Amino acid sequence: MSSLIYNCSPTIATVASLTQNICKHPGKEVKLAFMQILGTADFTTSATAETDIALQSVWTARLALTTTSRIVITPELENFAIPATEARVVDTQSARRMGRLANGAPVSVPFRLDSITAADIAEIRKMFALSNRFGQPTKLAFMPMYENNMVRAKKSSTNYFGIPIYSAQISDPIKSIEDDWDYATGSFMLPYGWSVGTELVDIAFSPFDLLQ
Repeated sequence: MSSLIYNCSPTIATVASLTQNICKHPGKEVKLAFMQILGTADFTTSATAETDIALQSVWTARLALTTTSRIVITPELENFAIPATEARVVDTQSARRMGRLANGAPVSVPFRLDSITAADIAEIRKMFALSNRFGQPTKLAFMPMYENNMVRAKKSSTNYFGIPIYSAQISDPIKSIEDDWDYATGSFMLPYGWSVGTELVDIAFSPFDLLQ
């Protein structure tokens, strides 16, 4: 059995910095910021300078931590997209033979990391052990960032969190004769309704300037 599934005490603090790919690729590029869910706000508003989500200096400080409050950010992802979630048809026993709808199923979000090493993959798997695979509360969240925008979860008017994700996984390195570099594919799951309480906002810095 995979030790990843039964890792009962993972921690983001020990994840090594991921190698940043230096080559640019066509398509809209996105960075994903991963964070451990700790029960307290990951960021706040500008009223608290030390945790202001809009400040590059705050993000730089969080990336450099060696505690569970640390954030790990991926290299650029090419053409990243979150698939649409859809409602489920549970039966067709209505008078007009129309399906009855229930809350939708979770959605699997794919991604690809280029120019990746086996060492990076080992570190990502360590971090992904925080994501629950049995439908219980997860300990891993993320914020997608692109251009000068981010998607964040907002609770009250002052506290901002990552978006919880489940069942995160990444493949072994893929060696293709068509490419000059190794790459890996991965995915994680978002529940139906994941966007409730989230917002897309402008930020005063580019996520591509954030390095570990």
